[in-house]
Amino acid sequence: MAIRLPAKGGVPQLYKLPRLTSVDGVLKGRLPPVDRVVGLDPESEFLFVTTAKHELLGLDLGSGRADTVATNVRQAALGPDGTLYAIDSSRHVVSLSRRTRFAWPKALTALPRDLFGSTDQHLVGVVPQDQLLVAAADQPPTLRAIAALGDVEAAGGG
Repeated sequence: MAIRLPAKGGVPQLYKLPRLTSVDGVLKGRLPPVDRVVGLDPESEFLFVTTAKHELLGLDLGSGRADTVATNVRQAALGPDGTLYAIDSSRHVVSLSRRTRFAWPKALTALPRDLFGSTDQHLVGVVPQDQLLVAAADQPPTLRAIAALGDVEAAGGG
């Protein structure tokens, strides 16, 4: 399956692969214009997107309801365990796991330029001066120097 999001906002459209056959009437709910797709959690059936207004929205693909997860968002990522992470301009983190939203008690030391969700509700980010930041809600963040000569990507296989 593939999901098409209208550039100017509206109701997402579902397509069946490989021929991209339209499947009408399955997806409901309207989205505003989308700036970036953060990810899709197939278990919870939520699609997460950011808007030009720096809002992080979660669209429940079953009910069609769109909820604001966080505002003033600068970075967002979806981890392999389905945990969503959002960092606002004040470096505060909000995580969403199994429909439970949690505001982390402490702000991060720096705003990551690249952000990835990890397992066990940890986030991983690359911060200025090419340092790797690993953080969790219940642990102080750790920083490690890395040799990043360009873009940084996460690999599922290690």
